[in-house]
Amino acid sequence: MATLFISHSSKERPRAEWLRAALQERGFDSLFLDSHPDDGIPAGTKWERKLLQALHALAAPWSCSAPPTGCARPGVSPRP
Repeated sequence: MATLFISHSSKERPRAEWLRAALQERGFDSLFLDSHPDDGIPAGTKWERKLLQALHALAAPWSCSAPPTGCARPGVSPRP
């Protein structure tokens, strides 16, 4: 069961991958990132069903969204 579900637009994929890696480095080992090659959604899969299954398995749903330009603030450079 994934504890954290990372959802992102295709434009934000590098940032989502960075976030997944950063969370794993900090001890989170139960993550779901749909585009991840190891445990994401493989090409050709019924992706809507897989996403719904992952969302229903969450211990605590949480959402974070950002404008299309990302989460940059003045003086802070977002990491890819």
